[in-house]
Amino acid sequence: RLDQHANHFVMAEMRGGTNTQIEATVGTINSYSRQIAELNHRIAESIAVAGDHLPANDLLDQRDALVQELNQQIGATGVEQSDGALNVFLSNGQALVVGETSYALRAQRSSANPVDVTVGLDTPGGFVPFRTQDLAGGALGGLLRYRDGELTLGENALGRIALVTAQAF
Repeated sequence: RLDQHANHFVMAEMRGGTNTQIEATVGTINSYSRQIAELNHRIAESIAVAGDHLPANDLLDQRDALVQELNQQIGATGVEQSDGALNVFLSNGQALVVGETSYALRAQRSSANPVDVTVGLDTPGGFVPFRTQDLAGGALGGLLRYRDGELTLGENALGRIALVTAQAF
């Protein structure tokens, strides 16, 4: 029985650690999206000053590097606009950056399972949660799939073993 309690504790620690990583990843994603929006602003200023559509290459390079970093954290697609701005969309189609505006993700305690965090979009109307399958790609997608897939399956199997063992005594 002691091993079962130790295993349950280890699984709970793994879930807590995964949720902490999810929260940290959301913070990183928000930082990248804010920086991309700021670079969109600086690129627009550069175009306005230069009077053409050739913004400073170093700004474009910085933005491209940030989009690559963002893609390591979450699946995202960039769509360049005629004004030089790069709009960024999540794999579920939700806008993360539109022009000079970035939209923040938030990780908050799940109403369905308070030991977990749910990732969603912060909107003026409130929190809009996403399903795990809505956030494919990158570190965040992997963490969510692991937590809601393998980790949950492992916890359920451990619970079934504990139940069978308890019934045997």
